[in-house]
Amino acid sequence: MKRSVFLIITAILGLLFGGMMLFFPVFAATNFGIIPTPQTSQMLRSVGGVDLCLGILNLLVYKQPDSTALKAILIVNLLSHLISMVVDGSAAYMGVVAFSKIAPGLVAHLFIVIGALVYTLKMRGVGALSTALS
Repeated sequence: MKRSVFLIITAILGLLFGGMMLFFPVFAATNFGIIPTPQTSQMLRSVGGVDLCLGILNLLVYKQPDSTALKAILIVNLLSHLISMVVDGSAAYMGVVAFSKIAPGLVAHLFIVIGALVYTLKMRGVGALSTALS
């Protein structure tokens, strides 16, 4: 799959999941098996806003050539979704949410983690991680 297609898919996932959590937090909470409260709605809106913006960022850069900035964006995608997988997985492990309720999100996270890793590693000759962060 071309990197541009990968970034468009990640943008769509970010817009869908992020938009759902930001604009329909009660619906999102119910689908995740979480009791909707004003507090959970606020947290889902916050996470949804970040996911939505990451999706928009991926959409804005999908045609960009290899660069240190694009590499940094891919690394942020990788890390944010890897962290989300750990957090969501630990919530299921602790019994806070049912695994079946978060499985679709885990699949999306895994897709983005693997893709971001692959496309980051393919950017040979483009600034090292230390260069991307400086």
